[in-house]
This record gives sequence, structure tokens and C-alpha cells, in this order.
Amino acid sequence: MSAQPTVYVVTGGGRGIGLAFVQALAARPNTVVYAGVRSFPPAADSELGKLAASKPDVCIPIKITSGDEEDNAAAAATIKAKYGKGVSVVIANAGIQTGMNPIQHAKMDDFIDNFKINTLSPVLLLQKLSPLLLPGGKFIAISSQLGQITDAAPYPFSCYGASKAALNYVMKKADMESPGVTIFPIHPGGVKTQMTLDGLKEVGMKPEDVGAIEPEESVAGMLDVIDKATKESHGGKFWDYKGEQMTF
Repeated sequence: MSAQPTVYVVTGGGRGIGLAFVQALAARPNTVVYAGVRSFPPAADSELGKLAASKPDVCIPIKITSGDEEDNAAAAATIKAKYGKGVSVVIANAGIQTGMNPIQHAKMDDFIDNFKINTLSPVLLLQKLSPLLLPGGKFIAISSQLGQITDAAPYPFSCYGASKAALNYVMKKADMESPGVTIFPIHPGGVKTQMTLDGLKEVGMKPEDVGAIEPEESVAGMLDVIDKATKESHGGKFWDYKGEQMTF
């Protein structure tokens, strides 16, 4: 009998950091990775579609729309039917970045949209999937340096930054309330994804201004942190992809 695979769930798995996570995890032995996507099924000619076709027992696309309670519940039921309470790691990666304005000019709709996707959607995902985590399982939220309060960055990402600061709080609180599960936010670095490039362009900045790195480098670093993490050493703290603890 083959050993039970290590099961991962990654949201926003169709592009950017999420896709890089899925690709890296799918290359590991005896691993299953559920790639959460909003547009389901992924296009056959997309990177995710091609990976799923080549490794159908390893890379499994699943419909998870951020903030949609029915989608999240259905995904949890699908995973539970196959693996029960056998999930090792959930990575809440899906996010948005809109409303690049100073506080005085930020639109309330942009605040609401950022909080819904970047803060509340990971909370919903945690509520639906944490019951499926193995003892010692991990729930990781992709956060951002822009959510720091003590070392607030001087960029006009007010709506996005506030939503990530709130995400850091709820992940720290969730770790306190979740014995046996390791929960923490992690900063992926400035990463060359379309979302980041669009955001930088909107405020007149370039990738080199923030030392942007490729998704593969970011994910390799984050997976090293996640693999080594324990509740005692990492739970409820804020980390970056290099394994350095950050201030909230």
C-alpha cells in the first residue's frame, strides 16, 4: 500500500505566485496539490491546464471563488470526500490590489473590495478548510510588507495595505485560537506578477524600484519557511520569504 500523499490546497492557483506554488509542489514526490481557481475548469492551453493534464493525480484544479461561501464549502466537501481530514497545508494566496491612492483620496469601494478579498476571504477559507487539516497542519496566508504598521512603507497603497494589516491580525488571532495548527502570514517579497507590475505602474514605479524577484524565487523561499515551520517557532508571527521575522 502506498503512503498517504501530502495534500496541499493553494488558492489563486492559476497564475502568478499561486501558479508557482502549484508547479513547485507538483514536482514533489507523493504530493497532491489542489489548485483553487475562480474560472473553472482552467483553459486547456493555460499553464495550469497543461500541468493538470500531464499530472492528473497530482495537480487537481478546484473551483474556489474568493469570498464565496458556497464555493468554499463545496471545495471543502470535495477534498474531504477524497482525503478526509488529511490536508497538510492550506495556502491562502488569492488576492487583489486596487485603489492605489493616499488615504485622503481613497474610495470606500476600493477599501471594501480589498478587505473582502484580502482579509475576509482567507478567514472564510480557514473556517471551511481548517477542519480538514491533519494534527500539526498549517494554514499560511500570503500577506505583504505593505501591511506593516510599525514600519509602514511610504507608498500610496492605502486600501491594499490596510487589508493586509487586518489579515495579519486575524491570522495571529486564529493561531492563538487553534491548538495543534500552525497559522501565520508571510510576505512573498516584491514579486514580478501582473498584479504587482500593474500596481507599480499606476503609481509611477518600476519593478527594480522595489527589487522585484521572479515568482519561482519567492515560492522556493516561502516553501522552505513553511516546511520548517512549527507552531512554537512560527505560529502567529509575521515572516518573509527569506525566513526573517517581520514586525506587524
